[in-house]
Amino acid sequence: MADPLGAVLWRLAGSFDAQSFHKAETLLYNEMDVEHFTVPRQTLLRVCRMAVQEWLAGSCRVCNGRGMIVDADNKRRRCPCCRGSGKWQYPADERMTMLGVCGDKFDKLIPVLDEAAMILELAEGVVTGQVSFQLERKQVNPLKI
Repeated sequence: MADPLGAVLWRLAGSFDAQSFHKAETLLYNEMDVEHFTVPRQTLLRVCRMAVQEWLAGSCRVCNGRGMIVDADNKRRRCPCCRGSGKWQYPADERMTMLGVCGDKFDKLIPVLDEAAMILELAEGVVTGQVSFQLERKQVNPLKI
């Protein structure tokens, strides 16, 4: 795999092992633009841990990641909680508790959290594309069998 973080994320999603989780945290930290943010190293490490946790448990709690719900009239409609994305929007108070910060300190961490989430999504996307390409390339033509 060309993207080590993406490969570890795939491994983590499939196995939930602590070693992969720690490696994902470390790789994410190494990919963060550390000089760009004026936050202590320990805080940045906590942000990386939380970002990996949010990525791992990122499915919407209302629609279970489907982006759609069935209403009382048995009609499918877009999930009002995630607005159809299938991703859980962690509330600020929950994130503050996870990071051990409050108020202004949390507000300063929002850009850091956003960058961490973006790096994880990009890494996952790269590996997903690579795996899809490899699967398509290795397909057996059923007409030639």
